[in-house]
Amino acid sequence: MQKNKKKRDFFYREMSLALIPAVLMAVHLYGGRAILLCLISAVSAVASEAAGCKITKQRTHISDLSSIYTGVLLALMLPASSPWWLAVIGSAFAVLIAKIPFGTAYSAPFSSAAAAFAFLSICFSKETFAYPVVESSAATKIIGSVDFVEGTSVAESLLNNRLHGVTAVELINAFIGSVPGPMGMTSAVLLIGVLIYILIRRPKSFVNSLSFLAVWFLFCAGSVFYDKGFEFSENTVRMILLRLFSGFAMCIAAFLITEEPTSPKKIPQRILYGAAAGVTYIILRQFSVFEDAGCFAVLAVNAMWPVAAKYIFKNKKRKEKDIIEGQEAMTSEK
Repeated sequence: MQKNKKKRDFFYREMSLALIPAVLMAVHLYGGRAILLCLISAVSAVASEAAGCKITKQRTHISDLSSIYTGVLLALMLPASSPWWLAVIGSAFAVLIAKIPFGTAYSAPFSSAAAAFAFLSICFSKETFAYPVVESSAATKIIGSVDFVEGTSVAESLLNNRLHGVTAVELINAFIGSVPGPMGMTSAVLLIGVLIYILIRRPKSFVNSLSFLAVWFLFCAGSVFYDKGFEFSENTVRMILLRLFSGFAMCIAAFLITEEPTSPKKIPQRILYGAAAGVTYIILRQFSVFEDAGCFAVLAVNAMWPVAAKYIFKNKKRKEKDIIEGQEAMTSEK
């Protein structure tokens, strides 16, 4: 039992290291405000765990870094223009509502960060999706202030069909992260680096990511070719890549869909799990009222997978059992 506990603690410690490059990128793009929001969110998550565990008379698990991981990840998913109270409310919800009632982060059925972001999307949609322009003094201004200048994210442009062509410069900006969006989740090159880290350190978790991205890539390619009349050109390739990197797709692949507590244990199940998340994300991306409903897709798969897997794989085991019993019956008759 103690051995399993250490292994679980190690998961969040490893993935907390994967957040460091994203924090540095956020600081590079938005300055000190980015690190301030990360600190506020992390402290709020830790304080919420301490208070919640005291009220429920549970033992705290702060040392496993799950609360710090959730708080920092949530902050990186928010705009740099977010008011400080948004990070506090979100991280408190993640810990007090999505985690502690179920025990620890390892017994919670949902991704705490995804649950918190979904809650903020519903209750504070304006603040949650108000992305500031990048590389400007206005980027560090809080939403609602006089100097705040709101930018247009790639996901919003795609949602409103504003993108009919992509230049090489626009693609490079999206690749490095110099576009309006979540303050730590716009850099495709950084998140690709995180995926490589996951491949090396947690290859089983990488199966989730690969399956999710495969489904998402096929949709991006198919939709662009359909819009372009199945014409192949440099612009077509750029449009596919831009769609692939837009919104929360890379964030889901790198952080939300890879969480071990909510992941299946076997490789075939992980493949189906990631693919299911990809399909759900595509549907919600097309029909949701939000700019990007990626977190809702993750929560939907978290909720549906245990039931679906039990039905699918239970039937498979039953068929295998029937085959074995049939073979044994034939052998005994002979």
